[in-house]
Amino acid sequence: MSLEDRVAALEAQMAEALRLAGEARLLASAAHEESGTVSSALGAHGRVINGWGEQLNGRIDTLDNRMGSFDRRMGGLDSRMAALDERMGGLESVVGGLQSEMGGLKSRVDGLGTEVREGFTEVREGFAHLALLVQGQYGEAQG
Repeated sequence: MSLEDRVAALEAQMAEALRLAGEARLLASAAHEESGTVSSALGAHGRVINGWGEQLNGRIDTLDNRMGSFDRRMGGLDSRMAALDERMGGLESVVGGLQSEMGGLKSRVDGLGTEVREGFTEVREGFAHLALLVQGQYGEAQG
């Protein structure tokens, strides 16, 4: 092969290498553009996911606050229930004392009822005796 043929072959190879380099640059540029698009999409997805995370954290904080409020209210309710139990215990002892007093009063009333009945019987007998006496004097006065 002659020198000119070799130069022509080298020029053809260089032209082909330049064409291939141009295509490689074009492909690299497209790949870079695609990677930018993918990166942008990943960034957008990351922002959405971060937004969801912030919302979840906010809701968790709200739930924690509400649970804290609920726990405080339950603590207040527990102390009120304890106070009520204590008062009920005092009330039960008062009621027990009243029941005892009522039992004593009932027994006294029953005793007084017996005494009153006996007293009425004595008064009735006394009036009957007085009536007989009055009739006897009245009968003597008329006789």
